[in-house]
Amino acid sequence: LKYKRRVYKIVTLDEKQLKSLHTRANLRRFLDYVQNGQMEKVTKMCSKGLDPNFHCQESGETPLTIATGIKKPAKVIMALVNGGAILDYRTKDGSTALHRAVEHKSLESLKTLLELGASPNYKDNKGLTPLYFTVHPNVDPVFSETLLHDHATTGAADTQGWQEVHQACKHGLLKHLEHLLFYGADMNAHNASGNTPLHVCAVNGQESCARQLLFRGADRQALNYANQTPCQVAVIAGNMELAELIQNYRQEDVVPFRATPSYNPKRRSAIGLLTRAPSLSTLNRPPSPCPSDRSSLPFSSASSSLSDGSVPPEMDTASIVTETPLTIATGIKKPAKVIMALVNGGAILDYRTKDGSTALHRAVEHKSLESLKTLLELGASPNYKDNKGLTPLYFTVHPNVDPVFSETLLHDHATTGAADTQGWQEVHQACKHGLLKHLEHLLFYGADMNAHNASGNTPLHVCAVNGQESCARQLLFRGADRQALNYANQTPCQVAVIAGNMELAELIQNYRQEDVVPFRATPSYNPKRRSAIGLLTRAPSLSTLNRPPSPCPSDRSSLPFSSASSSLSDGSVPPEMDTASIVTGWNGIYWTCN
Repeated sequence: LKYKRRVYKIVTLDEKQLKSLHTRANLRRFLDYVQNGQMEKVTKMCSKGLDPNFHCQESGETPLTIATGIKKPAKVIMALVNGGAILDYRTKDGSTALHRAVEHKSLESLKTLLELGASPNYKDNKGLTPLYFTVHPNVDPVFSETLLHDHATTGAADTQGWQEVHQACKHGLLKHLEHLLFYGADMNAHNASGNTPLHVCAVNGQESCARQLLFRGADRQALNYANQTPCQVAVIAGNMELAELIQNYRQEDVVPFRATPSYNPKRRSAIGLLTRAPSLSTLNRPPSPCPSDRSSLPFSSASSSLSDGSVPPEMDTASIVTETPLTIATGIKKPAKVIMALVNGGAILDYRTKDGSTALHRAVEHKSLESLKTLLELGASPNYKDNKGLTPLYFTVHPNVDPVFSETLLHDHATTGAADTQGWQEVHQACKHGLLKHLEHLLFYGADMNAHNASGNTPLHVCAVNGQESCARQLLFRGADRQALNYANQTPCQVAVIAGNMELAELIQNYRQEDVVPFRATPSYNPKRRSAIGLLTRAPSLSTLNRPPSPCPSDRSSLPFSSASSSLSDGSVPPEMDTASIVTGWNGIYWTCN
C-alpha cells in the first residue's frame, strides 16, 4: 500500500478506501468503462487510486488490451497509461497490448502504444512477438513496417521453427517479405525440418516470393534435413516452372540491399506524453527516413527487458548501467540483509543487468547459496533468460557449481530445456562434464532425456562421445532411447565406436529393456512461494535459508515472476502455477479480478 501512495502521491490515502476501490464490482465496472470508451470515468477511477493492472476473471484480459479493440482507442489508452497502466503488462496467455493491437488490426492502437514506449519485442507464452502475428494474409503489411521501424526484431519462431519469413513465403505475402528482408530477417533461416524460406516457396508454389528471395541472394543450394535443395523440393511438389527458375537463376542477377533501414530516431519516453494523446497527424505520419540514433532502451523501464534478451544493434548502450545494486549484493558476504534492504527500498527482484542477467543469474555465478535462497524466498523468478537465452538453472550445471544449486532452483519450479546457440540443454551439459548428481536432479524434475541439440545429438550421444559411463548408465537406467539418431543418422552406440569408447558402446548395445526403472516418486516443489509483501519487514532467518526443500507436492499459488518485469522470457508458464493470486511489483499490488 505504501507503493500506491508513492505512485499516486496521495499521502492521506486510507488503506480501507484503497481496498474498497478494488472490489470485484468496481473492477468489472472499470472494464465496462474501458470497453465503452468512457475516458472521463476511466480517468476518474484511476485518479481515486484504482490500479489498472489486473486481469478480467472471465477473459484473462487487462484493461489496456481491451482498449486496443475499441473504436478510437488512443485517448482511452492514454487515460489508462496516465492512471498507472504498465504498457507491457500481460494477459493470462502472455500477450501484451501490442499483440492485441495486431490481433484487432488496430493501427491507431499500435502506433499509440509504440509512441508511448511499449516494447515491440515481448513474446507471448508461445514465444511469438507482435511482429510474427502481422505476417498473415488478413493483416496489412503496414503493421509489419511500423513495428520494424520501431526496432522490432525478427527471428521469433513457433514450435515448428517457422519464423516470420517462412510464414510470409508460405502465404505468398510479398510486401511483408520485402519489409522483413529489408530490416535484416534471415533469408536462409532453417525451420525444425531444415527448410529455408526458399524451400517453403518451392513446396507451396509461391513464385513471386521465390523471385524476391533469389533477387536478394538466398542460397539456392541450401539443404534441409532430408538433404534436399529448394529445386529438388519444387520438383517433388510438382512445381516444375519454379524448379527451373531456381535452378537457372544467375548469380550476377543478385542485387543485395544497398540502402539502410530507417528506424524511429528517438523513441520518446511515456513521461513526456502523459498529458496528451498522440495527435492524428503523428499517428498517420510515415516512418522517418533517418537512420536510427536511438539511445533509449527498447522497452519501458517499468516492465523489464526484452523477453528474448536481445538488444537491437542500433541501440546506444552507453547509458545502460552494467550491473544493478541487487546483482552486486549477491556477490558479497552475508548478502541476505542487504538484499532485503534493497527490496524493501523498491528494488525489482528480476531487474536485469546490461547483459540481460537477473540477480539469480549472478547468485549462481558467485556461487552464493544464501543469495539464491533469499531471492527465491522473496519471489524472484527462476525462469528468466539472459541475452543468450539461458536461465540460472543452465549455469548451475557446471563442474565448479554444487548440485544443491540445481536442486534448489528445480524445487522452486525452475523449468528445464533452456538451450544455447548450439542447442545444448542442461542435460547435455551434465553429460558432457560427467555431472551425475546434476543429471539425477534434472531427470527427476522432468528434463527431457532424449532432447536433441543442433546436431541432433541426445544426452546419450554426448555421453558416448565423451566417454561418460556413469551418466550413460543413469540415462539407460531411466529409459533413454538407445536407438535415437542424430542428424548424421548415427545411434549412441555408433558414436561411441567412432569415438573409440568400445566398453561404453558395448554397454549401450547390450542394455536390456527390463533393466529400465522409470521414476515412480513425484518431484517435491516449494508448496507455496510467499509473496514479497509479507517479507518486506524482515530478512529470511538463517533457519529458513538452511531448511531443506519441502517433500510436499506443489500447490504453488503465486506467479513465478514479478509483474513489474513482465513474464517468462520464453513465454512459458509452469503447469503448477495458479494465476489467481496477487502479483507484486514496482508500484505495490497489482490486483487480479477474481
